[in-house]
Amino acid sequence: MPHEPASAEKSITVLAYRVEFSVDKNYVKPGDNLKLTVKTYADGAPVSRRIKVMIEIGTFTGTLFEGTTDATGTWTHTWTVPYRVTCPEGTVYLPCNKTSMYAMLAESPYTSSPRVDVYFMHPVQMTLTTDKDSYAPGEPVVATAKLEYRREDGKWAPIGSGYTVVFTLDGQSGSSKTDANGVATYTFRAPTASGKYTVKATFAGAGLAAVAVGVEEVAAMAAVAARPALLASSMAAPIAVGAALLIASLLR
Repeated sequence: MPHEPASAEKSITVLAYRVEFSVDKNYVKPGDNLKLTVKTYADGAPVSRRIKVMIEIGTFTGTLFEGTTDATGTWTHTWTVPYRVTCPEGTVYLPCNKTSMYAMLAESPYTSSPRVDVYFMHPVQMTLTTDKDSYAPGEPVVATAKLEYRREDGKWAPIGSGYTVVFTLDGQSGSSKTDANGVATYTFRAPTASGKYTVKATFAGAGLAAVAVGVEEVAAMAAVAARPALLASSMAAPIAVGAALLIASLLR
């Protein structure tokens, strides 16, 4: 049976989508607020689209959040970081991990943003003491630092053995590793001139760029009251305790 030729036409639109993802900080600990921002564009113009925020830890990929960008192509969320997070794909413990986070369209063409590295850290606190408060010139000064990390149950526990603590006093410096109780000690010689001096202990972290510093003053040939030794960790502005400066360290 013969058929005459036929044709049909339908117009389609091709859009180049772009997804942007950002966080307001890259180092966080449980309890911190992390602001997440997603922006979606089509051919360079903001567009409202359904999105997902994803997290990758090792071989695990999970969906943290789902939402829709507004008319300006923007979605924001402030996330209070937990110790562990439950995604539809499973539950993961966050500290101490370097993770990759990104956003993607929740529907075709499933365009993704570039990955952003976010480090989840354990809170760490350090105490620093000396065997006494005043010394004769040249007398041994025994400094003891103790490192603890905050567990998921809120209790502080020894960080464990093998972590390096650097001690300094008036140009002298040396290092010692923590024992099973998270304690490191180092012995200096008191300066030969009378006066007040500062002993510092520094923990540079383990795998993350973070520092904790504890300070206690030592007097050579002068009796002085000891500075407060217990320094609480913080990721906010440095905390001064007398002459003490604290920069938080959050590690395994």
